[in-house]
Order: sequence, then structure tokens, then C-alpha cells
Amino acid sequence: MDKIGLEAAYCNCTGTGYEGSFCEKDINDCVAGVTCLNGGTCIDYGVGLTVCKCPFGFIGDKCELCPPNTCKNGGDCIAQNGISICNCFGTGHVGDRCEIQKEDCRKNGCEREGRCITISQNDTAICDCKNTGYYGDNCEISKSDCKTLPCIQGICIELENDSRNCSCLPGYYGARCEIQKEDCRKNGCGIGRCITISQNDTAYCNCFGTGYEGDFCEIQKEDCRKNGCEKGKCITISQNDKAYCDCFGTGYGGDYCKSAMFGDCRTIEYSCLNNGECKIDYLNDSSICICKDEFKGETCSAEKYSTVDQVTVYYFLGPIFVIYLFVCLGVFIQARKGDKESRKSWIFFLLRFLMSCLGIFDLLTDIFFVIQSYDYGVENNNFGFFWSSLIFTIIPWSFAALCTAMFLTTWKKKLDPNQNNYVVFSFFTVVSLLSANGVETFHLVTQYLFLKEGKQILVSDYAGYLTIYFIIKTFIEDFPQLIIQGIFQSELGKANAIVTLSLASSALSCFITAVTFPFTHEFEYIKNKFKGRDKENLGEGTKENLFQMQ
Repeated sequence: MDKIGLEAAYCNCTGTGYEGSFCEKDINDCVAGVTCLNGGTCIDYGVGLTVCKCPFGFIGDKCELCPPNTCKNGGDCIAQNGISICNCFGTGHVGDRCEIQKEDCRKNGCEREGRCITISQNDTAICDCKNTGYYGDNCEISKSDCKTLPCIQGICIELENDSRNCSCLPGYYGARCEIQKEDCRKNGCGIGRCITISQNDTAYCNCFGTGYEGDFCEIQKEDCRKNGCEKGKCITISQNDKAYCDCFGTGYGGDYCKSAMFGDCRTIEYSCLNNGECKIDYLNDSSICICKDEFKGETCSAEKYSTVDQVTVYYFLGPIFVIYLFVCLGVFIQARKGDKESRKSWIFFLLRFLMSCLGIFDLLTDIFFVIQSYDYGVENNNFGFFWSSLIFTIIPWSFAALCTAMFLTTWKKKLDPNQNNYVVFSFFTVVSLLSANGVETFHLVTQYLFLKEGKQILVSDYAGYLTIYFIIKTFIEDFPQLIIQGIFQSELGKANAIVTLSLASSALSCFITAVTFPFTHEFEYIKNKFKGRDKENLGEGTKENLFQMQ
């Protein structure tokens, strides 16, 4: 083609059968799979000229025809649309000439007695492995079922899909029923009973009523069926399989009747000593020791009226009488120097001091009587004497304390605050309260302190308070205690040092109070108070009275 414009000249090879820049190359007219069929080889001899070199069994310009006996193994040579081919269907072979045998059971066969079955629809063959216990293309793979692996503890069951399964006996499981279940059918239940539940093939141990628990009744319950009852009886409750110790009537308590009940004489720990009698209260399941007269305590181990108790009383009483003895000696020496009136005054002082000593003695014996009545209450379960004696001891002290507080508050104004006499007076006032006979001590102490300050004390200044003390002493303490101690002594039935001293001191206090009160300044004060006489008529404020007081 000539040059046109800017384009260069070039060769146009169209229709020449050549190609290239200068149409120097012959075009290959062979087209694979189109020019030659059935595997023929195409040869290009020139422009538009091709020749097919046919393989054995095929002829024709394009190798499209097959002569007779070209197809092997029973294959048929047929022509379709002008092309001849081998029809191998139904021969079990493939290939252009049906020369290649298919890789199925028609070639390889079926193992394990499997049957080779041909499927005509698609000219295939498969191994029928049914009832062989194997599977795979050639029945070469063993199934994991009971056909090949028998059931150890079960029965082989054939299913609809050519599978099998082991139906295990009760108590076994696994693919071959080779595993025994870890329940009581294998391990047992000790003394319990193995219960099987057929619905779900399970089993459990029924330990009820055995005293054991746990999965296999191997754990014994921590009750009296294991540990026993030391002194009691083991009672089993069948409704809930429990047991407890019945300690009734033994004197012991606790879970296993090992702990002795405090003070229960049925026990070894609290058994009655010294021939004491164990009295049992069957209704309340209790007991106490009834001791002989000379012993006391929970187990009659202590002497009831021991020497120690009596000596203790004497230790308190001894110093009181020794002091009083020295005072009597001093009064006797002093009275010898005086005239008749002076000796009479000293003797009256001595009696007053004796009253104070008796007051302390009475207080001490009352305290010991309260202790004695408590021991009696413990031994005889009768605390009436204890409470009554305690009440008629505490109440008088309480009233006396109130009266003393009023007394000290009022008299603080009468003494000189610059001196220490009030401190001494307060001390002796409290001592008077403890002696339970404040009257006589007040007479001595108050008159002494006021005279020490150069003052004269008048009966009207203290007679009212001391009268209250008389009433408290006599009607709230001495007389009730006398009655209580008298009844207690008759109930006791025999003499006792503490009770006898308490009774004698109460009787003596009541007697002295009844005899001496009409001759006291207080009685004179009250009598004149009712008669309307003033205090001057009592002879107070005179030199003679002051001298007498001194």
C-alpha cells in the first residue's frame, strides 16, 4: 500500500494466506480439535491446504470415520453429525476406543463379601456392603459397630440404615457396653440397699435406717449410733433416720450424755459425800444432796457448822469485849476519884458504851445469820428465812443512812467550820450507823465534840433524830429479826452457835431498848413535847447540867 499523508507504506496480506510485515510467513490453517477429530494430527501444506493424519481406528479427511472393529471391549463405533466415535456405554470402559477399564467394583471387586451392583442409568458400579459390617468403595473400611466389635455386656441391635448398635445390659455403657457404671451395682452399698431406676438405668444407695450416709452408705453419721451414749440411751427416730441420746434420769447432759449436770448427785462428779442422801426429783429430772446435820454444800463436802465459822465470829466479838473490858477498867479508876454523883455519871457512861458494843455485836451476828439462812435455803430449797433476814437487815441500814445524811447536813452548821471536829463527828456518825445502835454513840460523840468547842448541846438538837434511830433499831431490825431467828431455830431443831448468838443478841437488844428507853433524854423530850413544855423545863442550859455532861 502506498504512502498516504503521514502514514508509511505497508504490506496488506489479506487473502494471501501469509502474514508478517512483508507477508513473508505462511499462516497455519490447522485449528486444534476442529480441523482434525478423534485425536487426528493436522498438517499445514500451504496456503489453505491442510491434511489430517488420523490415529489408528479412524479415517476420513478430518478423522471423523471409524472402520469396523475399531472400538474395543464391546464398544460400538457410531457416526453422529458426520463424526464417528466409540460408544463405550455399558462396557465398563472409557477412552476413544473403549480401551480403558473404569476404576469401580467391576475392575477391583468388593471386599468382605460385598456385592458389586451395576447402575445402568449412568453405567456405574458400586459395592453393596450391606450386612457386612464394612463400608467404603470396596467395603474395605470396618464399621465401629457390634458386627465387627461384639458387645461385651449387651445385645447387638441392627438398625434400618445398615448400622448396628449395642443395647447394653443394666449398669453398663460405652460403644461395646464395656464400661460398668460407677454406681452401687458395681461398688455396692455397704449395709444399705441398692435401688435401680429402670427408666433411666441409674442406681443409688438407700441408706435410710442404717445410720450411714454418702453415695455408697460409707460414711457413718455422727450420732449416738456411732459414738454411743455415755450414760443415757440412744433413741432412733425412724421417720427421719436420726438418733439422739436420751439423758433423762441420768444426771448427765450434752449430745452424748457425758457432761455432768451441775450439782446433780446422781453423777459421779457430784455424788453425795459424808453419808449424804441423794434426793431425786423424777418429775423435773433433777437431784440434790440431803446432807447430815454436820455437813453442807452441793456434795456435803463442807462442814455445815464448821469451827472456822464459829472462830470467825469470835474473832469479831473478842476485840469488842476486850475494848469494853479496858473501858470498864478506866471507868472504874476514874470513878474512884469522884464523889457519889460523879461515880453515878461514869456508870451511866459505861452503860451507854456497853450499848454501843452490843449494837456492833448484834450487827455482826445478824450478818452471819443471813449467811447461815442462805446455806439452809440451798440445802432445803427454802429461801424464806434468807430473804426475810436480808430484807430486815438492808432496810434498817437504808433508813439509818438517810437519817444520818440529814443529821450530818443539819449539824454541819452548828460546829465551828475552822476546826476539824466535824470530820471526826462524821466518822463516828458513820460508825454509829454500822453499829446499828447509833443512839448511844451519838450521846457520847456529839456531847464530847460540842463541849470541846465550848458549846453545850441540847437534847432538843438531836433527840428527834435519835428517836427515829430507836424506831428503826427496834421495830424494823431487832424485833423482826427476833421473830425470824426464833422460827428458824425451832425449824432447825437443834442448837447452833451462830443462830443462838443472833437470837440472843436480838432478844437482848429488844429487852434493853424496852427497859432503858423510858429513862433516856429522848423519851423525856418526847414526853414534854406532847405535854407542851419547852426545853428549859428539861434542865438544859444550867451549870449543873453542863457539869454533869462534862
